[in-house]
Amino acid sequence: MQLENLMVVGLNVKSSSVEALEQLSIHHSLTTLYLKELTTSAPLQGVVILSTCNRVEFYADASNPALGSAYLRCFLDIQAQASSGQNSVQAPVQTLEQAFQQSPGLALPEGSVYTLTGKDAVRHLYRVVAGLDSLVLGETEILGQVARAYEQARTAGTTNKALNIWFQRALGVGKQMSTLAGLDQYHTSVGRIAVDLAQRELGCINDKRILVLGAGEMSELTIKHLVSKAAPLVMVSNRSLAKAQMLAEEHGVEACSLGELYQQLAHAQLVFSATASKRHLVTLPKLTTLMKERRGSPLVFIDMAVPRDIDPRVASLDCVSYFDIKQLRDVSEQNHSLRQQAAAKVDNLIEEKLREFFAWIISAHERQQVCAT
Repeated sequence: MQLENLMVVGLNVKSSSVEALEQLSIHHSLTTLYLKELTTSAPLQGVVILSTCNRVEFYADASNPALGSAYLRCFLDIQAQASSGQNSVQAPVQTLEQAFQQSPGLALPEGSVYTLTGKDAVRHLYRVVAGLDSLVLGETEILGQVARAYEQARTAGTTNKALNIWFQRALGVGKQMSTLAGLDQYHTSVGRIAVDLAQRELGCINDKRILVLGAGEMSELTIKHLVSKAAPLVMVSNRSLAKAQMLAEEHGVEACSLGELYQQLAHAQLVFSATASKRHLVTLPKLTTLMKERRGSPLVFIDMAVPRDIDPRVASLDCVSYFDIKQLRDVSEQNHSLRQQAAAKVDNLIEEKLREFFAWIISAHERQQVCAT
């Protein structure tokens, strides 16, 4: 295992715009295809793709990190071109090898994509799983997202020994960090902050008719927080009615399909949205008509999805309030000092774990050299 061959190439909500993340987000149905394309066409010994609402990152092992980085940046360029002006899920318009030979440059804004290698790459993953590189400092959802990304790559056969050791150790560290440093005592999840924001806007929400779009992890966490606030009228909407019903039954709420979306919006007062859709589920023209029928009844949207589920132009309509990931980021800054103190403790713990890891790598390399002689 060569430490200097480990690398990270990507962008996140801190380094780039929400619009760029929308362009480059990788739909889960395409992840395995892209993993295999990268290990087939790029000079990579292994790769893991992590795509969430806050980041798109490639963790790789490359015998030539500079060349591997160039290929991964080229891949992002292809993604940007394929997504430009379109909302549908699709594969790259050309193979990676063809694109790299034609133009190895990157069309994305300067500085939006970062490359980390060696110790910096390892440290970055440790900080990611601990929630220190997230939109909401110390959030815990990212640990599960990293674990699933690693497992998908392992199942696809695109990890090697170096990546397996790296990720397994990082995930082990991530499981310890929040509890050890006390980060878990603060409200850090995006879902919790979304509910807090709704309360700030509406005051009491336990008398509101609430609609939750999506039945994934983010939606489920939001529903849990709503139930804890005694909000009784929560409806779950999802493309798969069976999945929505399963989630609704688990929490004792109602369920409907996305086909009934506008019927439900006619009566809703608060909407949380976190689907994997590549197109707007609520559009300005349709909502304009609906708001006329609602006769001044206010409606609040909190869009947690990237790409966004709600057309942000709806904010221009009378009686409509709209918040997206940008506003959630602003809210997360409130009462930030306590989380920063806990995060500093986590960083110190991570440095200890990194020293252990680096010492192990040196020892393993020395043992390998002795065996070779």
